[in-house]
Amino acid sequence: MVGWSRDEYQVSNVPYERRGERADEYVQLLKRIWTDDVVEFKGKYYTVPASKIGPKPIHKPHIPIYLGGFSSNTFKRIVNFDLDGWLATIGGPLEYLDKSIKDLRDYAEKAKKDPNKFEIITILRR
Repeated sequence: MVGWSRDEYQVSNVPYERRGERADEYVQLLKRIWTDDVVEFKGKYYTVPASKIGPKPIHKPHIPIYLGGFSSNTFKRIVNFDLDGWLATIGGPLEYLDKSIKDLRDYAEKAKKDPNKFEIITILRR
């Protein structure tokens, strides 16, 4: 969703700068599309006039949303937008994974949210 590759942004003709802000707005819009009967959204990057958008996901309130990445912004985004969890790729020392899990839980506690609410799914990369 946010991405790290400038090339991908260039090919898509989307500015690389402010990609985090766009991701924040996109998450908000996506949740509305999946839950509201009539969606209306006016943001800095995305605009949707009052619209009925369907079909809606069967899963309620919406399809689970997991973010990948290891930056503090990833963990803050998961916590601030009450997403379902973190999709972690294990490709290095387990200590790095352990620290990242601790960071995610710390952000949740600072936001006065249950750190156990956020699921962690790991993928082993060889």
